[in-house]
Amino acid sequence: MLSAAAAATTTLKIGSLVFAVDYRHPVILAKASAALHLISNGRLEFGIGAGYTPYDYNMAGLQYDSGKIRVDRLEIIKSSRTR
Repeated sequence: MLSAAAAATTTLKIGSLVFAVDYRHPVILAKASAALHLISNGRLEFGIGAGYTPYDYNMAGLQYDSGKIRVDRLEIIKSSRTR
């Protein structure tokens, strides 16, 4: 849906509020985001977070870990990007 919006417009910024790091593999999310960035000519607004809603984790069949563990996973992703 985001790629269709990006292809159909020239000024609309596209993106999602925040992508939770636990819901998608970071490499797949990065590749998809890079493609959207190219399709939209740089109009992608990207946010990443640790996730916070137990309901979302339950619906995805994922374990809802403590806030510290989820933030630690996010920090690993963020620190690997700067290497």
